[in-house]
Amino acid sequence: MTTKKFKLIQGLFDNEHAKNLLLELVESKIRYHKKQMLSNQERFGFDKEHSEKRINELEHLQSDLVDLFGQASLRAKAARVESDLIISFIDLDNR
Repeated sequence: MTTKKFKLIQGLFDNEHAKNLLLELVESKIRYHKKQMLSNQERFGFDKEHSEKRINELEHLQSDLVDLFGQASLRAKAARVESDLIISFIDLDNR
């Protein structure tokens, strides 16, 4: 198996910019799952349960981020945000 790691986000941001960056990232994932769910349902008749579950998880994450940055704005003026993107290629026959 080949694995590659990339630094997706790394920096010090004021709270508003950090919140906006992370909320945009989560919103992008929600849009992706909604689009995939509709496409797969229409084209293949796939069950949309996985996408619905993931959308729900991401919506909770949005709410948690809003709460976190709301609380942090009372105590801190900046947030250090780091996020790695890890990609592993696997043989589907040997899951």
